[in-house]
Amino acid sequence: FYPYAQVEQYIPSAQTGLQFFGRFFARADLYFDYALTLSNGRGPTDALLDLDENKALGLRLKLTNQGKNVTVSGGGYGFAVISTDIKKVIVSVDPFTVEKEKTESYQDYAYAVDAKLELFGVRFQTELVQRFVLYENDVRPTVEGGYQPSYATLAYYALLGYTLPLEKWLGTVTITPYFMYQYNDSHDTARDYTHTYFAGLNIKPSPFVVLKAEFVQLKFSPDQGTGFRIVLAQMAVSF
Repeated sequence: FYPYAQVEQYIPSAQTGLQFFGRFFARADLYFDYALTLSNGRGPTDALLDLDENKALGLRLKLTNQGKNVTVSGGGYGFAVISTDIKKVIVSVDPFTVEKEKTESYQDYAYAVDAKLELFGVRFQTELVQRFVLYENDVRPTVEGGYQPSYATLAYYALLGYTLPLEKWLGTVTITPYFMYQYNDSHDTARDYTHTYFAGLNIKPSPFVVLKAEFVQLKFSPDQGTGFRIVLAQMAVSF
């Protein structure tokens, strides 16, 4: 997901566990992708150790119709886990006894849906992702003024790009202008959100190099301020 929801990890950016995946062809140009994940979930230690022994389940489904000039795809992903933060407490020294104590526990659900259309050099793609965090009352964390409420987050974007038909003059070099809008609500208050507008240009002088220039305008919700504008430039090299 691009880009803020990845930072906030509405859906975990990485998981430690098992993945079963495959592809089923209904026709040569129509195929179905699937993936099932079983992991430690998300948390400060889950990348290395599953302290609460609660496993996370994930399911990814995607259908693609790939033609010569038109490609259409759509899919979704679901994620569910009961996350628990645990600290170890020394109960006695002789004999040495340690017990695990839950410091925070919540049900964690997330889903994402996405779609993409590629038509004669035009690309339109969109994605929506939402996460729900439901705390257990007996291990609900405290915040200033009380206890942390359960909450839901939401983000979505839409991108439109066009690879200019310049093969006659530029050969394999491609130039792609694009525009994108993104909405993000990453907190539990109704007036805490952002609108972000992007306008950019990708230039691919070789299969291994991409040059990118991008203008970004970010508008905060009224409670956060007015927002800001930035200009970005980067070069990506793959080998």
